[in-house]
Amino acid sequence: MGDYGFEGAGEHADTDFPHIVIEALEAYMCEENDFEDNHSSLDCWMAEYPDLESAEKELVVLQNKSNSLALLRFSSKEEYYAECHAIEHDTMMLERVLDRHYKDFIPEGMKHEDFSIGTTFRTGGGKWMCTDVGSRTIICIRYNPYDPSWMKGPPYPVDEKVFNEYDFGGCTFVSK
Repeated sequence: MGDYGFEGAGEHADTDFPHIVIEALEAYMCEENDFEDNHSSLDCWMAEYPDLESAEKELVVLQNKSNSLALLRFSSKEEYYAECHAIEHDTMMLERVLDRHYKDFIPEGMKHEDFSIGTTFRTGGGKWMCTDVGSRTIICIRYNPYDPSWMKGPPYPVDEKVFNEYDFGGCTFVSK
């Protein structure tokens, strides 16, 4: 298996790479434009994911799919690039759906003492779980109830983010 997750990846010279990517994207865009309704329409996506929870759940599914993409076997570079583009497109659209759901979000604000390990809270950027409390900061991961392995740690299999006292005002408590 080659570097790109499919056999025969080394057969093409590097100079073919841009041409192959462009062909794969053009083929994908032609397929996408053949839909009766415009699949890129935000309204279509909002109808499919009418609430925050369903959109967050699907985003996690896409993130997991993206993370495991290299493990899949593809028969050609075109297939691989088309799948990468499809995941990138869907991720972008779901992020726009989440932005729309969050447009009316008004954080209640939290204080350092409101946080403890395991506390879940919401920000304009999603739902989070506190994994550590420092003297002036907290460490957290994006909350993922759909894949329990993400929530087991330390160490956690996902990136931890640091929130400082300036970020606490943008947080809203969900649960402990």
